Amino acid sequence: MSASETGNGNRWISTELRGFERKRLIAYMALVAGIGLVFAVLEVRHYDLPDPCTTAFFTILGMISLSRPIKLAARLNLHATWPILIAALYCYGLPLALLTGVPGMLAQAVFLRKPWLTSMFNAGQMAISLGLADLAFQQVRCVTPHTITCKIVALVLAMVVFDLCNVTLVSIAVSRERKQEWQECFWQMAIARRRSPLPFMYLLSLTGALLCSFIGKGALLISFAHMVAVFYLMRFQRELDIRTEESRTDPLTKAKNYRYLEDWLHSEFPKLVAGKTPCSFVFIDLDGLKTVNDKFGHEAGDKVLIEVTRALFSVTRPEDVTIRYGGDEFIIICPSLDIEAAEALGRRLIAICSAPVYYEGSSFSIRLSVGVSAYPDDSDVGRDLIRLADWAMYHAKREGGNRVCKAGDL
Repeated sequence: MSASETGNGNRWISTELRGFERKRLIAYMALVAGIGLVFAVLEVRHYDLPDPCTTAFFTILGMISLSRPIKLAARLNLHATWPILIAALYCYGLPLALLTGVPGMLAQAVFLRKPWLTSMFNAGQMAISLGLADLAFQQVRCVTPHTITCKIVALVLAMVVFDLCNVTLVSIAVSRERKQEWQECFWQMAIARRRSPLPFMYLLSLTGALLCSFIGKGALLISFAHMVAVFYLMRFQRELDIRTEESRTDPLTKAKNYRYLEDWLHSEFPKLVAGKTPCSFVFIDLDGLKTVNDKFGHEAGDKVLIEVTRALFSVTRPEDVTIRYGGDEFIIICPSLDIEAAEALGRRLIAICSAPVYYEGSSFSIRLSVGVSAYPDDSDVGRDLIRLADWAMYHAKREGGNRVCKAGDL
């Protein structure tokens, strides 16, 4: 469980649950922690470890990797521990794998300020997962020839068992904390939030383990460096995505801008035409914004634009795209919406934007002139549809404004 999932404050356990639900979560976490930690101690005591240098190397590297998570997304942290754990399990056996992972998990209570029960639970579930992974690995190696192909199959199966057991034990605790269905929580943690980096983690762990068996501990440093390089590449990509999104977003209203519209017409609209999916364009002009700017100043006009955009967001669907076309003009792209539904949307926009806007003790109302066009009713060319919706909007304005006009009515 991550720090965000457990919260912060109580150094033993931090949870929003109360009463019986809280006691049940504590009992489950304590049970997993107890079983896993007792198993880890017995396993390490009863088996020989490699030389002290190798043992210290894996233990220290495991603690460092677990105390420095790599942030890949808003709620997705990965650790460079996977390649180290799998290499320890494959090359030196279960005891060293336990010493690589369990102390690092316990140390998270100090380095990451996680509650102690959470750290003990994480250490326990890792020990259980490693034990089951080692069991699967040994079973496959016993019944298959000792060829490199069979070793790879056994190693991949061990990684799958370790991963599934890990996610299962953690998702049970998280689902109870969130009062969420376990199946849904398991799917999010196992697949949905890791769909992109998961194949990379398996491949890197497999490569690290095989290299370690051939060239020794230096392979782990290569894998570790590889993980760090991926982290910086992904951070650069995230920053690039942020900058790209900022360049396609209007800074005042947070609606999309003209550049986004150009990209959408080039990349997305042809897909709708190819699939013969209806699409409507709603062109909106604010009547009287110039008067507001002249009488109250441009700050008041900006306030109007922000409030109108907020109203547009509140009425449109998640798949609709709201674009500030320029000045006081907006375009709403409505995939899968026919012309009649777009006309109804225009009427709802006029109704919701009729509420007065207050600024420094004064209030004023904004009227909208709305024009709509649709594919395939009016055209199969995106720019023509925008031009037709624009003409329909000007027709509505000439008719007195605060109304909707369809391109087909021109």
